[in-house]
Amino acid sequence: PGIFSLAFAERCPAGVVFASDIEPAQLDALAARARQAGLHNIVPVLASLDDPHFPPARLDLVFIADTYHHLENRVDYLQRLAGALAPGGRVVLIDYKPGQLAHGPPPDHKLPAGVMASEMKQAGYVLVESFDTHPEQDFQVWRPATPWEKERR
Repeated sequence: PGIFSLAFAERCPAGVVFASDIEPAQLDALAARARQAGLHNIVPVLASLDDPHFPPARLDLVFIADTYHHLENRVDYLQRLAGALAPGGRVVLIDYKPGQLAHGPPPDHKLPAGVMASEMKQAGYVLVESFDTHPEQDFQVWRPATPWEKERR
């Protein structure tokens, strides 16, 4: 648990990493690993299925890896998540591409092509960049749409 949280905390010692999970045992394990590594800038956050429970307007980056397809009511969730972003904040999504792959969940647990992008747009986000660096995963950076971008829709 917390492999990405530990890496972010290590590389940003002056920052704060809010690590969200719906499983208390995962957060306990992360806290133990952080203590063992001497990292004091990780805040475990117990999330619910429909809310990450992050502080409002505080986060510069939200990183969601291999979890997007598990979220329920993703559009609503992402709209709530936008409230946790500081001005200029971004959401990074890494999730498995559709189909049979050597790694990851079975095909029926993955989202069809284009669903993630469609839902992000419905939730009020604009694609900043998409990277083709992961052969089995989509890697995208999103930001909330500005008010004038929302008006054009």
